[in-house]
Amino acid sequence: MRDDGGVSLFDRWFDGRHVRCEQRAHREFDSADDAGASAAVDFTAGLQAWAEQQNDAREARCREVGGDEVLEAEQSAQAASAAAELAALLAEISR
Repeated sequence: MRDDGGVSLFDRWFDGRHVRCEQRAHREFDSADDAGASAAVDFTAGLQAWAEQQNDAREARCREVGGDEVLEAEQSAQAASAAAELAALLAEISR
């Protein structure tokens, strides 16, 4: 099996002071094999469903504990982090 394609899931959250990031899942797939591509699609779909459930649960906890202000702070911190990561990737690609 050639491990030349992978799928990862990273969880990012704001803990009140810092944006935290943790790799939750990773699997390598053989992109030259139809079965590998199909398995990658299935794995990705499963990760997306799991992530959506986790996000819904986290949002509900934020609303219970701190109201909309906590949720907005977390979303703002995550957006800033994602923007910085995207800018770094674009800078690296354009070299």
